[in-house]
Formats: sequence, C-alpha cells, structure tokens
Amino acid sequence: MQEIKTLTSIGLNYLNHDQLRTLAEPWFDVEVMTEEIHTLDFPTPAAVLKHISKTGVSGVNQSPWTRSQHRSFVERYLQHYSTAEGVQLTYHCLYCCLKKKAIVTPNEQKQHWNDDEKDAELEIAHGW
Repeated sequence: MQEIKTLTSIGLNYLNHDQLRTLAEPWFDVEVMTEEIHTLDFPTPAAVLKHISKTGVSGVNQSPWTRSQHRSFVERYLQHYSTAEGVQLTYHCLYCCLKKKAIVTPNEQKQHWNDDEKDAELEIAHGW
C-alpha cells in the first residue's frame, strides 16, 4: 500500500526481501522466500479507503481526518494513481517459510550411531 504511505506519510516500514533474509539466516534455514506484487483497481479513492478499513490494516493512524484532509487525499490520489479503471492500490507481499535451526549443545554434539553405544555411555555416566 505504498500509495497510501506516499500520500499520507502514514504507514509501517517493512524490511525488503534481502534484509529479511539477512535477519533470519542466523536462526533459521530459509526454505522459501518469494515476493509478489498485487495491484487492485477501484472505482474511486473512497472505495480504496473502504477496502482498507475492511481489511483491518488502517489502524496505524488513530486520529480521524477532517473534511479538508479527506478532500485533499482524494484529489492527490486521483492525480497520482488514476488508471483507465479508476484508481489503483498495490500490495507488495513477501512470503517466507522458515525452519528453526537446531541448536546443538556441547553434550549433544556427539551423535550416537546405535543404541548399544548409547546404552554403554549411559551406564558409564550413571555408574550402572
């Protein structure tokens, strides 16, 4: 919803694909990371605002707009984002599937190749 953020200076700052991968890789194996851009068409800027309010993502700014703020928004939205179908709204989606990396403690570093070896180590450790 870059259109809304550009016009209002209200919105969240999200990490991009590379930043998110860099942040995740020390703790997660990145199984899948892909992004999509979806552009939706609406007949009017008012329809865009109604759509946003129904999705639940409009809660960033809690103060209501005045009539002049609303009118200014509609005019600027029409000026910058008009299409043949009306106006557009863009969603930039980033999908990821992350798998938590195994944390190996010093006691777990040795792998047991068979149950007999494991049993023998337990007997020695516990004095059985």
